[in-house]
Amino acid sequence: MKTRYIISLIILLAVLAAWFFFLVSPEIKKQKELKASLASSELILNDYRNIMDRFPQYFKAQQTLSERRKNLLSKLYTREDLLKLFDRITRESERHNLNLVEISPSVEELLELNRTMPTNDQPHLLNIIIRQRGKFKDIGQYIKFIEAQDFYRGTNHCRVSNPTDGRSFADVTYGFKAILGTIKDN
Repeated sequence: MKTRYIISLIILLAVLAAWFFFLVSPEIKKQKELKASLASSELILNDYRNIMDRFPQYFKAQQTLSERRKNLLSKLYTREDLLKLFDRITRESERHNLNLVEISPSVEELLELNRTMPTNDQPHLLNIIIRQRGKFKDIGQYIKFIEAQDFYRGTNHCRVSNPTDGRSFADVTYGFKAILGTIKDN
């Protein structure tokens, strides 16, 4: 009878071991995998929360950088427009057979151009003084040409003098207002 109990006990232990290995063990493994997956998902969720918490700061920084870029570009375009205007004045002086001595905008105005941004309602205006030498007829044609240009916004002053040192050329100092941004590339 003792052997019967021992055999029954061995069969019971074998059934319990089989039950454990085939039913309980896979469930324990699934639970461990679910816990690992849950921990991974929590990490990802925390990363998303951190990103969402930083998003307003990122958006504000992006907006600040965009405004700064726009400001810098507006200054760049102002300088580019200024260079185009000077180039146009120089070319036309040569075309009208005039010796261009000097082009001089006011330093204060250039500094103000650097500080402000043009708008559609208020574009940048610049007072320009041109000093040239040439014949009276060429000077007159040049001034007539300048006054017909899109950038021209009015004469400030014009002084023509004929030197007494025997030269056949007159000296002219011509000041006018110019609007920047109106000269198109040719």
